Amino acid sequence: MEQRKSNIFWPLAAVLAAAVLVRAVLVVLTEGYSYDMNCFTAWALRMAEVGPFEFYAPDYFADYPPLYMLWLGIPGLLIRALGLDTGGGAARLLLCALPIAADGVLIWLVYRIGSGCRYNKRVALRAAAFLAFCPPLLFDTAVWKQVDGLFVLPLVLCFWLLSRRRSLPAALAYGFALALKPQALLLGPVLAVCFLQPAVIPAPGQPRDAQARLRALGRTALGAVIALAPTVLAGLACGKSPVWLVQKYFGTSQSYPYATVNGFNLWAALGGNWVDQTARLGPLTWQQWGTLGIVLATLGLCWLGWQAARRGHFCPLTLAAVYAAAIFTVSHRMHERYLI
Repeated sequence: MEQRKSNIFWPLAAVLAAAVLVRAVLVVLTEGYSYDMNCFTAWALRMAEVGPFEFYAPDYFADYPPLYMLWLGIPGLLIRALGLDTGGGAARLLLCALPIAADGVLIWLVYRIGSGCRYNKRVALRAAAFLAFCPPLLFDTAVWKQVDGLFVLPLVLCFWLLSRRRSLPAALAYGFALALKPQALLLGPVLAVCFLQPAVIPAPGQPRDAQARLRALGRTALGAVIALAPTVLAGLACGKSPVWLVQKYFGTSQSYPYATVNGFNLWAALGGNWVDQTARLGPLTWQQWGTLGIVLATLGLCWLGWQAARRGHFCPLTLAAVYAAAIFTVSHRMHERYLI
């Protein structure tokens, strides 16, 4: 047994070390997407200078939610204290340290999920290695220097925990994803289906009496509170009320009002790339077609969840993956990075 563990430990450690090292080198050697990098740098320095209570101002553009801004204060303080060139590789590395670390943990988590399934540890190791050097994620984190991997990690953790019937820790993981980026809302319907499944149609082996259904509904209500807690607490740390947070999330979700923004999906195939969402495609606007697509994808999610629960094959990770791909394909306002 010890020999088997050691045979996997060192290759996995090598994959993780190489993944982190490659990302760090690329971060230092490349400038990133200039518009977003300028925003991240300015936000980090502003958070370090004025603090969380003064960070958000009516005349200051900051479209990310408070939790990510609070994190940016740390590299901001270090950049100021060390007198680093804000356009240099060291400053970029500080700004990207947390997303790089999140990618590393996500790679390990994929290995952990795979090794706990019917697959053997070597197959799980191959899956982790594939993710470690998957070009879109590698480019997104290290070259373009985005933070998608940072909130994908708690999302994957959430649905893995749900597959292990640890619903309340899963709600907390989802809450952290939501507090980092509003795009986590796209997977909210999957979270709702997973929480409501024991109450609506218990899987084989789960209790089916009325008391068990009431307990499931109670967990659903408690899970909703827990899922909102990180966002609310981060907002309070920045001196912002829940009402302000709702307005911020709603405003951010309305950004880039186009049929699609370089998203390789159905609307791009139909000529909707960077086309205003209020323009018409046949009898409906692009926005209306996208809304219809969301409704159909959500109905499909409910049907798949129903069928999977009846047959004893309910898998939150699979539902989340299928729904995320479906939303990316048929919803409006999709960016190319949302498929990650």
